[in-house]
Parts: sequence; C-alpha cells; structure tokens
Amino acid sequence: APKLEAKMFLAISKCKIPLLDEQMTMFLQDMNSCYSKLKELVPTLPTNKKASKVEILQHVIDYIWDLQVELESKKNQSSAPRTPLTTLNAELASISVE
Repeated sequence: APKLEAKMFLAISKCKIPLLDEQMTMFLQDMNSCYSKLKELVPTLPTNKKASKVEILQHVIDYIWDLQVELESKKNQSSAPRTPLTTLNAELASISVE
C-alpha cells in the first residue's frame, strides 16, 4: 500500500493545475515589475550593465542606508556622511576600464 500511495502522489504532483500556473505567472510578472520599478528609483545602480535581483536589493539597502544617514546628519550636523555609492560606482567603472 505505501508504494501505491507514493505512485499516486508522484502522479498528482506531476499534474499541472492551470489556475495555479496562471497565478504563479502573474505573481512572477508582478515581482519582475517591482524589480524594474526599484531599478528606476535607485540612482546608485549602474546603467551600463544588467543587474541581478540580488544586486538590485543590495543597492536598495545601501540607498536606504544612505538616505537614513543623510536624514540623521541633518539632525546632527556633526555626523560624517558615508561615501555615496554613485561615487564608488564611478571609481569602480574607471578602474575596470583601465
């Protein structure tokens, strides 16, 4: 009996359920549009190369951090700001060209 149950489970798991496939496709399209929107909003992403989703998220996190530091430095003029990622990206681009 256990082998029969395993075969039935395998057969069921191989079946595609159209509604779930459609929902998953819509979900992935929505996620991709969210990543595209993030790429538009974050100025530190290099425009000359395709960025992975992980790179996009890393830049988003750094950009949020930079904005937070900027806000806090306005409150306390004594805090030293971080080097902006746009400057670092420009420096990296000039190094990789050489």
